[in-house]
Amino acid sequence: MPKTRKSGNPAKAAGGRQRWTRFVQHENTTTGEQVWQNSRYMVLVATRNDRTVRWGGLEGTHDAHLSFRRRDRQPEPITWRDIQRIKSELCGSEAEAFECFPAESRLIDGSNQRHLWVWRAGNLNAPQLGWYNVRAVLGEALSEADAATVAPLVTVHGGKLSNARQNPFEDGADANLNHQGVIWS
Repeated sequence: MPKTRKSGNPAKAAGGRQRWTRFVQHENTTTGEQVWQNSRYMVLVATRNDRTVRWGGLEGTHDAHLSFRRRDRQPEPITWRDIQRIKSELCGSEAEAFECFPAESRLIDGSNQRHLWVWRAGNLNAPQLGWYNVRAVLGEALSEADAATVAPLVTVHGGKLSNARQNPFEDGADANLNHQGVIWS
């Protein structure tokens, strides 16, 4: 019978996720990238003025490139809500960001690392993509009361609400609204 490792983290030992903590900046890398960490993630940030942007071949109109991974280096997926929270806490709630799924001929996939290309709020070069002109965020389950908020999606699905389920919000997740971001200072 294979041995199982016990986690020193009570939340992980109980099968849960480690509680989210505020990002703290650490010493920059030798290439000039900012290093930010919280309880779950380590994020390398290259801003438009960093030599890292030129070094890494990260051309484009974006203002920052975020390269992030789980601190425990496990291959388990990073949730969409966590990625959104990383973007909002570090770059600001009104910053626009994209994750790229490139052509196979340009694929780089050497580790459990994810990437976002970010445009600061107000950058006129930011791509104008998205769903609506309003905020439509659901809780854990889609209810009849949510129908007005997500009317365009309900219409697309033949006028019927799906049995969609959403991850619950974590404590502090809504604190990111109107946040300016910490990487710009």
